[in-house]
Amino acid sequence: VYDSSLQRLLQLHLSSSFVMDAAVSSDNTTLAVVTMGQTGGVFESRLELYVLDHLSADTVPTPDYTCSLGNNVVLDLRESGGAFWALGETSVSAVSAEGQLLGSYDYSGRYLKEFSLEGDGYATLLLGRYQTGSQADLVTVGPDGAVLSSRAVEEQVLSLSAAGRYFFFIYSERMEIYTSGDEPYSTLEGTSGAQKVLMRSDGTAMLVSSREAWLYIPE
Repeated sequence: VYDSSLQRLLQLHLSSSFVMDAAVSSDNTTLAVVTMGQTGGVFESRLELYVLDHLSADTVPTPDYTCSLGNNVVLDLRESGGAFWALGETSVSAVSAEGQLLGSYDYSGRYLKEFSLEGDGYATLLLGRYQTGSQADLVTVGPDGAVLSSRAVEEQVLSLSAAGRYFFFIYSERMEIYTSGDEPYSTLEGTSGAQKVLMRSDGTAMLVSSREAWLYIPE
């Protein structure tokens, strides 16, 4: 970990576990590291938090806070709304800056098809009963693990994205934007060719095709 002057603040050497992901908090005070190792012969993921202001490059660091994430392979880690979100193969969890598990949401055997952790204080998940096929549930989850919204999706979702209080998903011919409370915000028809979409916190969206990108500004 380096500061803005490229001075090294922290260097980790782990011998009993593997580093899966890492992120620095938006206020630059805390490093969050997801590790995977064995506890009692069982694989376990852990979120280790290091407070940066009392460390130096010569310090042998130990985590200030540690939170177990269970036997769950973590695929992505983000900080949002003052919490660290760890998204795994079977569940998503939110952990406070003091290492307290705020809540978890289990996928209940469904497959994770798409996701976004970029929303302001919520996670957006596309979960399906089968690995293939278009039927799925689009779920937004709060840091306590409670479902904020859920809707059945019967069409193939090409891409989903979230930012601020908005999230949206794109089908083969249209896209739909909602707020995190599942309130409809905007719909755009005729998106043929768009393969990827990037939501922005002001409610606008960037659509990307194989040849070009364009900005959609809802009326």
